[in-house]
Amino acid sequence: MKKSLSFLPLCLSLVGCALPVSSTSSAASTASSNAPAAASSQLVPSSKEGGLSTDASSDSADVLGRDFHPEGYSLSWSDEFEGTALSKANWDYEIGNNNGWGNNEPEYYTDHNETVGDGLLSIHAKKEETTVRIREQDVTFPYTSSRLVTRHKKYFTYGYMCARIRLPVGDGMWPAFWMMPETNYGTQGHTWWPTCGEIDIMEAKGRFPEIAAGAIHYSSNGTGGQHAFNARECNSFGRIDDFHVYAVEWTQESITWIYDGTPFFSLHRSIWNGGYGTGDAAPFNRDFYFILNLAVGGNYDGGRLPPDDFQEATMDVDYVRCYQKD
Repeated sequence: MKKSLSFLPLCLSLVGCALPVSSTSSAASTASSNAPAAASSQLVPSSKEGGLSTDASSDSADVLGRDFHPEGYSLSWSDEFEGTALSKANWDYEIGNNNGWGNNEPEYYTDHNETVGDGLLSIHAKKEETTVRIREQDVTFPYTSSRLVTRHKKYFTYGYMCARIRLPVGDGMWPAFWMMPETNYGTQGHTWWPTCGEIDIMEAKGRFPEIAAGAIHYSSNGTGGQHAFNARECNSFGRIDDFHVYAVEWTQESITWIYDGTPFFSLHRSIWNGGYGTGDAAPFNRDFYFILNLAVGGNYDGGRLPPDDFQEATMDVDYVRCYQKD
């Protein structure tokens, strides 16, 4: 969970394999965790080149070439990260710190902490000081990293959204693959987070190498006055420092989180839609764009920072893809 420039602060802490909960209630949510069988009904080989295996009979979660997309979906867009530079047709940089991005993050996002090569996008978090002028004062940030967005370039309503990613482990690492709305949703004049909604396909705490999490954020009353979230952690897919396919199947009726082809968490639209009063599954009924970033520290793991001898960590992305129903 991380917010764009205009969004309000939030502190979110997840507990292992907990039931989804809402921050507006002390009781556990009654959201169903039964995922639709179609989400993993067919393991379809990818078309990515370079000697990748297309053996769909293997049970290995790390078979190169799989993205586990469901039957009845066709590829709408992808970035396979071929070549030697980030595609400016697909991605922009979010540069700066913006008061910790609402999460007390201490890193400074740059336009040069990523590399592309050998079919991978790599985002590098580094221990290096960067001093910038903010409101007529010099401010020094102890870390740098990158935050990449497809905003205004590639955005989608509904589909199977997936990425194959290898994450860094270690204290203070907060990698994420998530989505925000192309146009903020608002009622009664409100257009900010959490009213607009947020879909966290994957985020992880680096000190827990066998856990990743998915979540949504929204307004329980549809006006931005009450933040609510539903979240769940998954610890049944292996270590995060191996490649895994992190995905959601997002429809008008539900959002289901699927890691390596296995659904582990699903929410029906009745969970989020009641407060908006529109009857059309707002706010998750409009175009959302992709975000990839590697934060350092921040509220997600209670402000935990890397050890003193930390120098660099890397998040590797093999591809990002969007499939939509035929």
